[in-house]
Amino acid sequence: MKILVFLVVLSILFSFAAAKTTEKPVSSVHLINSLICSDSDEMDTSDTFTIIEPNGGENYDLGEAINMRWTSEGNYTDYVNIYLSSDSGNTWTQLATREPDDGSYILSISERGDHYRVKVKDYSDTSTTGGDTSNDDFSVGREGFKYASNKSRIPYQLSISNSPNPFSTSTKITYTVKDFCSTSIKIFDLTGREVSVIKEGTAKPGTYNYIWNPTGLSPGVYICRFKANDMILIRRMTLCR
Repeated sequence: MKILVFLVVLSILFSFAAAKTTEKPVSSVHLINSLICSDSDEMDTSDTFTIIEPNGGENYDLGEAINMRWTSEGNYTDYVNIYLSSDSGNTWTQLATREPDDGSYILSISERGDHYRVKVKDYSDTSTTGGDTSNDDFSVGREGFKYASNKSRIPYQLSISNSPNPFSTSTKITYTVKDFCSTSIKIFDLTGREVSVIKEGTAKPGTYNYIWNPTGLSPGVYICRFKANDMILIRRMTLCR
């Protein structure tokens, strides 16, 4: 009788131990899963980019140094890839890999075109939809023209030049408008920093001259941006000392 009671108690103990053994892995799995779900909900490793320039409507000279600028939030990797499209974003060519995410990149385009766009995306982003692209097309080598959103060419008699170029002390900036418009002429360095404001306000039809004396500026390339209403022309100027 004692032996029978011993066997019954031993059987109960084994059953209890087996039940506890099967419960622990299930409990651990649920705990791990809950932690993973919680982390994934709270942790955002993606960057948000916004292209400032070129963002559509600009017109650059062939071979001109184009200062691509953007802002970013997140800074997960601190590096970006840069892309260029010549067909309104249907296909892309990678220009740079693992560039520092400092908000600026200088590129140059040597082929005429009217449907260029740029893209910036996180270096670690392997998706085909990440990053930000130009909102509309910009042109290269089409001075005096802007391409509207319907992609039809709109002639707008507008020009800007400077002489001499390169220059050492001063240069004469000449610009022409053939209609009343709101104009803005500003000078930027290659980092995108505004260094001078030539004109802001309404312009009557005509040709105008302005002598620019870049006092206190270092030698190098500067970008003159002429904006008339929603149209933009870019002029590259080289200061030598």
